[in-house]
Amino acid sequence: MNNGASPDVQPKRLGLHMAEGLPRMARELLAGEHAGEDLPTLLGRARELVRAVENYSAGAVLDARHRGTSWDRVARAAQISSQTARERWNESVTEHRLNRQLSERTSLSPTLPLPTTHSSAFRSSQSSLSEKASADRAARLLADALSFLHEASGLALRDVAVSLGMSSSYVSRILSGDRLPGWSVMQDMMACFGADAAILRHLWETSHGIAPSTRRPVTQAADRVFHALQGLYTAAGRPTPADVHRDCSGALSPSMVERVLDGTYLPDWPEVSALVAALNGCPEEVRPLWEEFHYAWLCTFEQSEEGVSNTPGRTDGNGELH
Repeated sequence: MNNGASPDVQPKRLGLHMAEGLPRMARELLAGEHAGEDLPTLLGRARELVRAVENYSAGAVLDARHRGTSWDRVARAAQISSQTARERWNESVTEHRLNRQLSERTSLSPTLPLPTTHSSAFRSSQSSLSEKASADRAARLLADALSFLHEASGLALRDVAVSLGMSSSYVSRILSGDRLPGWSVMQDMMACFGADAAILRHLWETSHGIAPSTRRPVTQAADRVFHALQGLYTAAGRPTPADVHRDCSGALSPSMVERVLDGTYLPDWPEVSALVAALNGCPEEVRPLWEEFHYAWLCTFEQSEEGVSNTPGRTDGNGELH
């Protein structure tokens, strides 16, 4: 992390932050189709998705302009005239609009707000579908992680069942994702596999629809991020750092991947977002944990600057942990 960085979203990554909302909205549209929603509701979802794609295009153009890309190159990429590009993506107006939208959704709340509509019933339906999609995805990843750890342990299913005091069939249903275990069962199962239950806490909470509490001390907040990343890494079958480097399009070097996963380095959000996506996770669901850490670190840093007797825990201004 940059020393003294602002918690606000930086304009040069508007495209990234706009893109993060697209998978969720597309999933909600697909869920609406499966649920047999009526045509006005489905078209309303589609309009919201189209607007979100348009916002992404605007963010991507502004990112390019901040990097020095000429309007002529922007126009060629968009297959429109230079004048049309200038008018469509007027920099000051568009940047203000996008940053305002981001400031409304990037708070320290457990989840990002859903697109607004005029119908409170529709908003409630959206929220329910979004939460169910997140819970279902987390449950699948949780089962993947437990299955990986079981296989890595070399223990027979019957031995695991005896250790937990459960039937083999019930343990099998947990490992297959047909049953969600309680937290005490999770702890016992992870102990049986010789693993730290904390790395799967975020997936377990999300699968049960439990919103994480906020405003932890900086060290605890950092651990929450690390554990969430380690849980996704486990669910992905613990690929090599080189494979993760490839899958996140080089956003993190193999050595940086190792340092993140062993809990000694926490980069800025764009890199964390790329890592989450490379591990088959949803950046929107991990982002609140990172923001909680960022907020806690900034508060600690500001207090230290003011002479308050309070150290930044294990973090310094470069994201290093001690």
